[in-house]
Amino acid sequence: MPGIVNPAKLDAARRDSVCAQCHLVGAARIARARARQGAYRPGARLSDYSAFFVWAGAGSSALNVNSHFEKLQQSACKQASADLLWCGTCHDPHTEPAAAARTEYYRARCEKCHQPSACREQQAARQKAQNDCVACHMPKSPVRDNLHAVYTDHSIPRRLRQPATTGDKTLVPFWNTPPDGRDLGLAYAAVANSDPALEQRALELLERAAEHDPADLPVLAQLAQIYDRTGQEKKAMALDEKIVRSDPAQITASVNLGTYWVRRGRATEAMRLWQDSLVRNPGLTEVRMNLAVTQYQAGDRAAAIASLQKALEYDPDHALARKLLAEISTAQP
Repeated sequence: MPGIVNPAKLDAARRDSVCAQCHLVGAARIARARARQGAYRPGARLSDYSAFFVWAGAGSSALNVNSHFEKLQQSACKQASADLLWCGTCHDPHTEPAAAARTEYYRARCEKCHQPSACREQQAARQKAQNDCVACHMPKSPVRDNLHAVYTDHSIPRRLRQPATTGDKTLVPFWNTPPDGRDLGLAYAAVANSDPALEQRALELLERAAEHDPADLPVLAQLAQIYDRTGQEKKAMALDEKIVRSDPAQITASVNLGTYWVRRGRATEAMRLWQDSLVRNPGLTEVRMNLAVTQYQAGDRAAAIASLQKALEYDPDHALARKLLAEISTAQP
């Protein structure tokens, strides 16, 4: 069993990676094609395993539930102190100060770098706020990914910022390294949300990445999804066939390929694909319903009923599955 890693004894990149593994999300997190074997372990550099992308410009100033690490990197304090300021400067991972001691506890950490006399706030206002540095410079603000919560702003602004408004939708690497076209394409695909401009950027980057490495399954899978959404079904089917041949455990490709095959009269092959996918993930209700319909159309009413009954074992409240079961059960042979 590996020994316990003390982040404070690591170089800055490896030290910060320990915190970033949970507290950095960004706009998109992409598993790198060249990642080392296995999952990230403390003591390694997280950037060797995952590429992180954030929105450029003002778009990056919005606060999210889990943007602590990202916000700290934007702070003037972090930029001025470089590698000296990190999460452990203020936070002890093993304990939290008592509520009554929080103000003094965190003020003492601010005063390791800032002299109290440097504060430009009126003395009366400071006293009224009990000299609470965090209340002024790390206010709790609404977050865009949870409508009913407020979280601490770790960008440590001198003055409360107004919410950013920007039309810029450009992704940049969080680590300030040259972007890898493959990773950037996957990132744009992850954030596109049916935005045609972002999806087009993803398409161009991923097509180039697929030419460079025709065996990169995550790239092929995203390309297939984009082709499907943009009505290029033949291209999507060809990619899904390639993916399934390479790795039958790719469930999304198998499920979509089954749909394409049914449309082309290859129902037996489609049912085999769906059944294999359901062995790997039995809770795919929509796939089980497609299987039931195809079984019924192929004349195997008993198999269709069994498939729907199994679907309702996993999802008892699925109204459409119940309706379909009732219709097939009462239909005339």
